[in-house]
Amino acid sequence: MAGSIRPAARSAAGVSHEAEEEQADGSEVIFYTHGLCPYAQRVALTLEEKGVNYKSEHIDLSNKPSWYFSVNPRGLVPAVAVNGQVVTESTDICRFLDQNFPSGPLVPSDAESSTAMNSLMGKADSIIHAGLTMVAGSNRMWAIDTNSIRKGGGNARAQAEWGRALDLVEEAVRQSQGPFLMGENLSLVDVVLFPFLARFQLVVEGIRGEIFAPDHPLVSQWLATMWQRPSTRRTFPDKERFLLALKQYASLDYFDFHSASLEDPVPKYWV
Repeated sequence: MAGSIRPAARSAAGVSHEAEEEQADGSEVIFYTHGLCPYAQRVALTLEEKGVNYKSEHIDLSNKPSWYFSVNPRGLVPAVAVNGQVVTESTDICRFLDQNFPSGPLVPSDAESSTAMNSLMGKADSIIHAGLTMVAGSNRMWAIDTNSIRKGGGNARAQAEWGRALDLVEEAVRQSQGPFLMGENLSLVDVVLFPFLARFQLVVEGIRGEIFAPDHPLVSQWLATMWQRPSTRRTFPDKERFLLALKQYASLDYFDFHSASLEDPVPKYWV
């Protein structure tokens, strides 16, 4: 959608920082985000990988400021405003940024790879749903079943669906020969899938104490490559602190209900 945007405001729980220098074309980019939200991390990765200068405004999802609903009436993050034009929905934002900021293109230049990327992008929701179901077990979606699969965590159907989801990612790396999903260069589908698979990996390895994707070595190699990106290090919370909170609340979306941030993923009142 498009519309006028009020100036980014500092809230008690967040920060708004100026870009170090103006965009080459003079564009003003405001990124409304929560640093623990995987959907928002998609956009953060895109901005970082493309070298876009932007102002970042933290939105406390547990206590949303009333003015934010004039930016996004649904009150969700992420949202991006570019010279007053607001774009919502994470994949739409990533595509918009890639189309409007040419540096560091995230769509393959050859038609075959571009088609393959769009095909896998179209399956991203089902891959993520399978992962969320695997993590939740018999609990609500976005919850974390802390039990080992060997001890009854999850269920057989969820595990089978998750295996098929990983097959899609494994095959993408195999076909492209890696190290990224579409080959030598990072693409939009990498930034769309990684924030979620990274969290699933943390749960499986850090909470359940199991090997993540043991039957999908190329998935593991791809994740290892993504973890090493400077953009990942800038947009992912401290793993140890994040795991503390994930274990405490047994939920991937605890930040929707408890005030936390990228800088400190553990809610301040939890001692």
